[in-house]
Amino acid sequence: MTSYSMLVYFYLSFFRLVGKQALAWGPTDPTQGFISLPFNRSYYHIQKPYDLPEDQRYSFINGIHTCCVLATDKPHTVTSQTKPRTEIGIQGYNYSSGVWQFEGYGYVPYGTSGVCIMQVFGATAPRATTLMVRVYNGSLMYYREKVLDPCIYDRWFRLNVIHDADAAKVKVFIDGYLKLEAAGRGGTSHTFKCGVYAQNNDSFIMESRWKNIKILRKWYGYVLQGTSGVCKMQVFGASAPRATTLMLRVYNESLTYYCGPVLVHNIDSRWFRINLIPDVNASKVNVFVDGVLKYKAPGQGGTFHYFKCGVKAENNDSDCMESRWKDI
Repeated sequence: MTSYSMLVYFYLSFFRLVGKQALAWGPTDPTQGFISLPFNRSYYHIQKPYDLPEDQRYSFINGIHTCCVLATDKPHTVTSQTKPRTEIGIQGYNYSSGVWQFEGYGYVPYGTSGVCIMQVFGATAPRATTLMVRVYNGSLMYYREKVLDPCIYDRWFRLNVIHDADAAKVKVFIDGYLKLEAAGRGGTSHTFKCGVYAQNNDSFIMESRWKNIKILRKWYGYVLQGTSGVCKMQVFGASAPRATTLMLRVYNESLTYYCGPVLVHNIDSRWFRINLIPDVNASKVNVFVDGVLKYKAPGQGGTFHYFKCGVKAENNDSDCMESRWKDI
């Protein structure tokens, strides 16, 4: 082979490899396998300088939350020794266990610096937070330890933060790309916050904007060994003569869609994560087990639906049937 042919072969091989890696490293959807929870004003409150009315530092217009604070502002309570903040505190979903996720589209105007724009509050003393996402001179950072994105000003970006409280791990995704995996910092209660919270070397004016905020979580089940012929979870409601849109049953240690097909073998005596996502408008249900899509089921009509879990005897049922649930 001539040197020219070898060079061409090298470049072709290189670009094939880079192309495959680029596809493998492409953006992902961090929310796959999670359930989105209800989110409205009853699930959050605004922490703002204690001596100012809320509308001086926070607004919600056309679906966009705008949080602003000045370096000279007061803290959020009379007794607080912290720096000024205007934050959306998600008090409706405090948690101590399980796998939780924050998703939101953020925007940081040019000039905002020395500020935390999102945090996982709660940690083992003397720490107060498990994670902070900060902005310094246009860079989005994990505390001051690692740059997550070097050019964050004046653009909308998608932020996903996943906190596995049981495994004490945190992941941060920017625009679908995994940017950080960090250890947790303990604590017995956690919650998400976003907005602006002044840190060291803060600019005089600090502002962040947020839209499409979501709180998501995962759901776990357990089936006692020997339990069989039982429905452990269902989407109730369908067009007559059916009563349900979906049933997840257990037969001889296998998790099945109704009487079949088998979704997972060897399901007994272990915790597993179940996520059901019904799309009523499209008449479809997606079934995830341990974060993996296992089945796409058709809808069964009906005008009213709700979830049920536990044990409901079906055909060929065992004498004793038991299921356990956590982090529902």
